[in-house]
Parts: sequence; structure tokens; C-alpha cells
Amino acid sequence: MPYKILLHPLAEKEFSEARIWYEERLSGLGARFEERIDFIFRL
Repeated sequence: MPYKILLHPLAEKEFSEARIWYEERLSGLGARFEERIDFIFRL
């Protein structure tokens, strides 16, 4: 049975800000960051 991961609202905000930060550095990097985090959460 897979677990459902819930993030604290402040963690969600930090994640969103990090994604934006990466995307501002290089187009597509924010999406790659998000994909990697999603992958880790599925482990």
C-alpha cells in the first residue's frame, strides 16, 4: 500500500519557492527539480 505524503504548508511554500528559483537559473530546471522530488517521494 503506497503512503500519502503530506507536506506542512511552510514546506510546500519552500518547495514552490525553490522550484521558481531553479527555473529562474535555467529554463526547465525547475521542472527537473520537481520531477526529482516526486521520484524521491515515490520510493
